[in-house]
Amino acid sequence: MLPLTSAVREPLYTHKKKSFLSSMTSENTTKLARRLTELIHRLYAGEQLQQAATLAQEFNVSERTIFRDLERLEEWVHSTPEGRYQLRPHLQPRLQLKQLEAVMALLDIQEQLPGNTLRRLTQWAETPGDEPSYLFRGPFSEMEGINRQDFDTLEEAVRKRHICHLRHRSKARTLAPYKLINQQGIWYLAAAENGKLKAFALSQCSHVLKTEEFFEPRNDFTQEIESSDGIWFGLKTSVTLHVSGLAMEYFKRRQQVPQQAILREHSNYLEVSTQVSHAEQLLPTLRYWIPHVRIVNNPDFANALNNSLLQYLQAQTDSAATSA
Repeated sequence: MLPLTSAVREPLYTHKKKSFLSSMTSENTTKLARRLTELIHRLYAGEQLQQAATLAQEFNVSERTIFRDLERLEEWVHSTPEGRYQLRPHLQPRLQLKQLEAVMALLDIQEQLPGNTLRRLTQWAETPGDEPSYLFRGPFSEMEGINRQDFDTLEEAVRKRHICHLRHRSKARTLAPYKLINQQGIWYLAAAENGKLKAFALSQCSHVLKTEEFFEPRNDFTQEIESSDGIWFGLKTSVTLHVSGLAMEYFKRRQQVPQQAILREHSNYLEVSTQVSHAEQLLPTLRYWIPHVRIVNNPDFANALNNSLLQYLQAQTDSAATSA
């Protein structure tokens, strides 16, 4: 919940209302506190509260009780013409540009917002009813197969540095969770297991249990996660590529392979270096750009690429023969 203003930090109740509360049972006082906390949370999240009858049904109390709750909050809340309730205008939190910039940086999409786009989006968010000038498409996060309660448990375990137990691909694991990573729309957990940093697909995780045991994060693991372009961890291998034809412009325009660096630019090809921890971190991209890329300094990776292409051609040949 957003921090309350100095006005909201004042006590919610007058001396008279405190006297009223003192006559309530402890259970009723607890229920009241929970209702008020929930209402305030929603208001500062930017919601308009439903009409009193709807709120009464939701909290399983009478409309009269809801009206009394709203009366306690009358210094901060006012009703709309539709009978809903929202924060008074001077208390409504404003979306700060610096806060939005921090979120964009976390999502790693700040470079996709040229010029004054970010400022315009901030102004649009604060002006309900205005039609946005922009349309963003994907990639969309994979949430199918991910238990949202498990996700929240892992988020808390990461934040509080708790060891957790879970099952990944039906195998029991005990992990020190470092970070939840969204890589091209797919969620992974970066975690240490038996002294090694690994990535676990969340769609393959289940039965997540946060223990009360703490762990001390290793600086080298933290730095590797922050500096890595993906979810492949471990020793890096340097690979040099020759990029030609149609692919040249795309490799010059934006990063196509992990930790990409253009070493030399020739008239008809680029010499590009990349750092990867596993062949499969690189080969799918190279297959996409065939015939405009080739590996020039790593026979193992080159053979793996060639073998994958031969397997594809053989499968196509076998499929054509079967169809005939």
